[in-house]
Amino acid sequence: MAMIINRGATLLRSARRSAGVVVAACALTVVAGCASLGQPDATPGAPATTPDLLPSDRTGWSPVQADVTTVRPGDAPATVVLSTEVGVAPECAGDPQVTYVTVEGGRVFANVTAPVSPDTQVYGGPCANGSAAGEVVLELGSAPDGAVLVLNQDPWEPDGAGGYQRCDPYLGCGSPPENPCDGYLARFVAGLDVPQHTHQGVEACDGTWMVYAVDPAASFCGPTDGASTCDVPSQLRYAILRFDPAVPAWTAQDWVSPQHTCADVRESLPDLPAAMCIDVPVP
Repeated sequence: MAMIINRGATLLRSARRSAGVVVAACALTVVAGCASLGQPDATPGAPATTPDLLPSDRTGWSPVQADVTTVRPGDAPATVVLSTEVGVAPECAGDPQVTYVTVEGGRVFANVTAPVSPDTQVYGGPCANGSAAGEVVLELGSAPDGAVLVLNQDPWEPDGAGGYQRCDPYLGCGSPPENPCDGYLARFVAGLDVPQHTHQGVEACDGTWMVYAVDPAASFCGPTDGASTCDVPSQLRYAILRFDPAVPAWTAQDWVSPQHTCADVRESLPDLPAAMCIDVPVP
């Protein structure tokens, strides 16, 4: 495969789906009422209108974030059912609700919570063990195909069967890129232990091997209008990455530095093409 040079490439592949959405959230059974957003005079970011979360016999209970485990088609048209879990004993949690809905950039952001007993704060108490399951209905109304739901900051995309599936935590939503050189770096970048503002980017890629530059020198000065405010000697290193389709992700195989040259790297990676290794310039 021909080598692809991609200097200054964008590191992360953004989620690719957006659409205007009208959303209303309704709690099941015990909790009555409906939370909605999308009227012409609605204010993005405003709290949704919800009923009282805590019945009179639950004084002192407070809402906590509920984990959304599945999003399946609802019984009514244009609805989905959110299955939730809270890590407390079932008797210590109430019914889940969508308490906050806002639309930004074509995505729907919703918080899913459940009220829990104050006894959950007692270490080793009666609420400590167990898992409280629940369900809440989310009405999608006229939401178009491809709308993405962000539930408690976790994005979900349509699964093609009326429900939703969780987006890949590293690749985001949508179909992954066909060419490995166009993505799959998020897992590697997330594992880098480098300061903020570190210079980094793709130097070369052939679909199997990649040369990735990392130079934290500029981070020690603090950028001003994109330029370093002081001179710091280069700390440039090149990561030699190989694409693992089983993950899928780029994984580090070795690093090139002034003390560890390409000749050294090829001793441990004999199948590494010469063009996929760049020596660090020696001052």
